[in-house]
Amino acid sequence: MVNRPIISYIRRAAALSMVMTAIVLTAGQGMTAEVPARKYIVRPGDTLWDICGREYGDCTVWPRILSANPGLADPHLIVPGRTIVLPTLSGVVTVPATAPVLQEPVAPSAAPAERGPFTVRLLFTNNSNGKLVFCNCPNDPFGGLAERVAFIREYRAANDNVLLVDSGGYLGLSPAKEKARMVMTLMGQMGYDAVGVGDQELFNSLKTYLDISSGSSDMLVNAVILDSSGAPVFAPYRIVTVNGIKLALVGIASENDTFRFFPDDKRDFRVADLDSILARLLPELQETADAVVLLSQLGANGDRAFAERTGGIDLIVGGHSQTLIEKAERVNGAMIVQAGKGGGRVGEVVMTFGDDHRLEGMTYRLYEIDIERYPIPGDILTMIE
Repeated sequence: MVNRPIISYIRRAAALSMVMTAIVLTAGQGMTAEVPARKYIVRPGDTLWDICGREYGDCTVWPRILSANPGLADPHLIVPGRTIVLPTLSGVVTVPATAPVLQEPVAPSAAPAERGPFTVRLLFTNNSNGKLVFCNCPNDPFGGLAERVAFIREYRAANDNVLLVDSGGYLGLSPAKEKARMVMTLMGQMGYDAVGVGDQELFNSLKTYLDISSGSSDMLVNAVILDSSGAPVFAPYRIVTVNGIKLALVGIASENDTFRFFPDDKRDFRVADLDSILARLLPELQETADAVVLLSQLGANGDRAFAERTGGIDLIVGGHSQTLIEKAERVNGAMIVQAGKGGGRVGEVVMTFGDDHRLEGMTYRLYEIDIERYPIPGDILTMIE
C-alpha cells in the first residue's frame, strides 16, 4: 500500500519534470528497529530524503530530522560539510543490504557524490633556525631552506593533495633583516599554506617581524599574540580545503612555554591565555572543519600537557623545543610530531578520511634533506647569491 506522502512526492517530482524511478518499500522488506540518535556530516549531493532512506530505511521520515535541527530553515538547502543530528526513531524499517532504497529524484545533470577514502598529505617543518643553506657543520649534515626547495618540488611532482605547514622557529635569532627576508622568500617559493609564529620570529620585536613578513601575511597564523593595545595581530587559524577535506590550521603559543625567557626590551606585544582562546575556538572549528591541526610553539612537553587537558585535537605539529620525534606520540586522541632542529628534516603525516569525511587514520614518517640528492635549484641559487 502506497502512503500519501510518497504519492505527494511523486506528483511534485513529475511537476518539476524530473526523471525518477521510485521503489516503494513495504514493512516486509526489512526489520523494524530503534535507530539511536547520532551526528551526521552532510555529503555533497545529500538531501534529507536520501539521508532518511540510507540511515533509517524510510525516506518519508525526513520531517523528523528537520524538527531535530532548528537551524535547517529550508530542507532543500543543506550545506555539504555541515553536521546535523539524526534523532532516535523507533519502529523504522531497517533495509537489508540487498533491498533497494527509495531515492529522491535527481536531475540528470546532477553529479554523483564523491566517495572516499580521501587522502591528504601534510608535510611539515619546524625550527629551521634561519639556516638558508647546508652549513657544513659536523652535527648537522642536512640541507637548509634552499635545498628544501628541491625536495618540496620533487614531492609535489610525485604526489597529489599536498599541504605544507611550519610550526614556527624559522627565522633564528639574527638581527639581519635581509637574511630574515630571504627566509620568508624561500618559504613563499615552496608554497607554505600556513606558518606559525614563535619567539624566534618576535625576537627583534613584533614591529620588525611585521615589516619582514609583510608579503607573507596570508600564511601566518597565531591565536594568542596581541599588540600592545591588546588587539589580535594574526589570523588565529586558516581553513584549507585539500581533496575536498577541510583542515583547520591553528597557530598556538603561550607565555609560560614560548616566551618565558623572552627579553623585556624586545617585548612590544602581549600573549593571551591559550586555554581560554582554544576553549572558544575549538567548538567552532570542530563544527566547520574535518580535522583540527595545531601548529605549536609550546615545546614537546607543552604539547603533551596541552593535549592531555584539551580534547578534540587531531594533530599537533610541534616546535620550539626542537625535539626529534621519530615515532609519533598519541595523547588524548591527538597525534604529536616534531622534526628536530635546523630544518634539515621534513615530516610527513598522511591523513585518511572516509566517505563521511571523518578522520580514519594517520601515518607518520621523516625525510632527510640530503644535499647530494637535493642540490639547490638554479633559480634559487641565483636568488641567494
